[in-house]
Amino acid sequence: MARLDTTSGKLDYCSAGHPPALLLRSDGILELLSDGGPVLGAVPNAFFERGSAQLDAGDLLLVSSDGILESFNEAEQEFGAMRLQTELRRAQGGSAESVLFSVLGSVQDFAAPRPLTDDMTLVVVKNNGRK
Repeated sequence: MARLDTTSGKLDYCSAGHPPALLLRSDGILELLSDGGPVLGAVPNAFFERGSAQLDAGDLLLVSSDGILESFNEAEQEFGAMRLQTELRRAQGGSAESVLFSVLGSVQDFAAPRPLTDDMTLVVVKNNGRK
């Protein structure tokens, strides 16, 4: 769950069992947004930590489901977090839409010709610095 104030760029979030969101700063520094807790509903009385981050001009946020990371190729290799980070960095200069399609395309190319077995959810937000 996340809430982004599009005026200030403040992001409040809480992850409940999903992979950490990736915040790629305009200067190339990558932050993992992992505050949260266990899978929602799996642990009675679980504690969930709320995280926050600031999206400044040029920053890029990518949120994905585990189906992205757990896509396998014919050699039984997992796409994984490192490939996702590499693809995000490679696509960084484009619009949010172009980053989304670039990353999604790289996952599909990696897994081809195997059928995809899980959801492949991606959300990309880019702060273009306009108010």
